[in-house]
Amino acid sequence: MHAEPTNKRFLLIGIGGVYNYGCEAIVRGTTALLRQQWPESKVFYATPRRDQDAKQLADIDVEVIPREQIGRYSLPSIANKLSRMMGYSAYVRRDKLRMAHSVDAVLSIGGDLYTIYASGNYPGSLIKYGDAVLANGKPYVLWGSSIGPFSARPDVERLVTRHLKRTTLITVRDVSTLEYLDSLGIQANVVPTADPAFAVAPEIKTSPQGPEKTKIAINLSPLSIRYTKQTRDEAVNQSATAIEKIVERLNCDILLTPHVVLKSMPTDDDLAFLAEIQRQLSASTQSRTERLPGEAGFIETKRQLSNCSAVVAARMHCAISAMSAAVPTLLLAYSKKAIGMGKYVYRSEEHVQPVNNFGDEHFLDGLTDMIDNRSQISRFLLERSEQIRADADRAVTQLAATLG
Repeated sequence: MHAEPTNKRFLLIGIGGVYNYGCEAIVRGTTALLRQQWPESKVFYATPRRDQDAKQLADIDVEVIPREQIGRYSLPSIANKLSRMMGYSAYVRRDKLRMAHSVDAVLSIGGDLYTIYASGNYPGSLIKYGDAVLANGKPYVLWGSSIGPFSARPDVERLVTRHLKRTTLITVRDVSTLEYLDSLGIQANVVPTADPAFAVAPEIKTSPQGPEKTKIAINLSPLSIRYTKQTRDEAVNQSATAIEKIVERLNCDILLTPHVVLKSMPTDDDLAFLAEIQRQLSASTQSRTERLPGEAGFIETKRQLSNCSAVVAARMHCAISAMSAAVPTLLLAYSKKAIGMGKYVYRSEEHVQPVNNFGDEHFLDGLTDMIDNRSQISRFLLERSEQIRADADRAVTQLAATLG
């Protein structure tokens, strides 16, 4: 019997950069899991922000390469844009296949890319890329994914269903996605797993007792504004009012926690959004409020969260960071993925609330209950962490079986 080769080559593709700490965690966790199975494997991560991402990932052995794409002003790209302007669901492949030629498998690590976005678009170009990878005889894997729903667009749902059935392997990180894929008749190539972020810095854990003084970390995202139908000013004012109520109710300190830092895109930049909210706070609340800097990254942010009594998170990977450190976490859901993640980790939706609830009585009662039961919830998360890590390992074990 021959030993399995330890030097496989993998391409990670899909995300736009690790300015999103969740994307950073996916790259870090995926690389760790692949090396656990194939110690001498070569991992390539394709990104449009090569220099910035290489600096942020310099401490791990991953080769950061440019994400080679067909030019915006090429004929296929222009045709693609015109067709969508006219209301057609026609997409062309944007990523070049050359990146995939020398690897054993391509892992799409976008996480939640496979859905209909708030803009009404869907990942048509990425789907075309996946189909082209498969047509060239390479395995194409959706890795740690949340998928759908596409039910609002039956034409798109049919297209996506055909694509998903052809995909080599789909590792699914939340219960809602499993249920949705099952409803589409997609089961044979699906394996339930945990988000690869759960495999990052597992040594960072809170103590069940928590800090001596109550401290609440709050992560809010300007992305959620698209789902609440508020203006930015309305969202900032509502959030500031909610934080005032939290401090008054719980007599606590506040740690404002960005998880996406991108100055060039204000609609997705947590840091700027949280700064606006902080400026709206009263002087007394501001004196009890701290904001993490924009260069913290995933691991340092996780370390800071581990020193908190509880976390309120709109970004799902901020919630994963806290929950994997056994910190009681209330998920502010603006999409199905947060509900599915809450159900996966807590085995119920008890600690998931719609983002519109932030600051209302139901939210405040839920957060108060979380603080009152801090030790119990933290111990539950510590116990769950062993099974969750086993679930994360299952993804790479199934990948090995599939490639073998």
